[in-house]
Amino acid sequence: PDQGSFLINYLAEPLAVDSGYYDWYGSPHHKEWTFTAKAHNTLVVDGVAQSVGTQGADGKVVSFVSANDGFSFVEAELAAAYPKGTLDSWRRQAVFAPPDTFVIRDVVRTPKPSKVEWLLHGPDEFRLDGQEFAVTNRKSSMAGRFLTPEGLTLSQWGGFPEGAADLL
Repeated sequence: PDQGSFLINYLAEPLAVDSGYYDWYGSPHHKEWTFTAKAHNTLVVDGVAQSVGTQGADGKVVSFVSANDGFSFVEAELAAAYPKGTLDSWRRQAVFAPPDTFVIRDVVRTPKPSKVEWLLHGPDEFRLDGQEFAVTNRKSSMAGRFLTPEGLTLSQWGGFPEGAADLL
């Protein structure tokens, strides 16, 4: 349920994280929250998350480059991770330009007009300003900006969705 998800750490501090507690494999919280796409830095399309445990529901890395200076690029096609008909295509591209710059670019194609939620989990509450976001974790911080679409609405909530906290 975490295909295309990413984690970012800087100065040994987590900044883009997986959500949830990892008490034990197969626990109610693990099965109902941490082992779902919504607990990861991925997409939800019209309320539909990635398939779990479905054979053939696999994304594919289509390009990878890593240079001696640390510059790295990866691109994956991830539509197959969702139930058939949810996405025509989802290409996630990630660039790392040392020492501290990450660029995440998503190209999403849906078969019909859709609501696409871009999930990002942090170690603390994000500061939101228009299409910009930032989070700090002790000695490191991460800031970002959505370039398109214009007029994008950013929102956040803390804790777990209703019912998930009861599973701890």
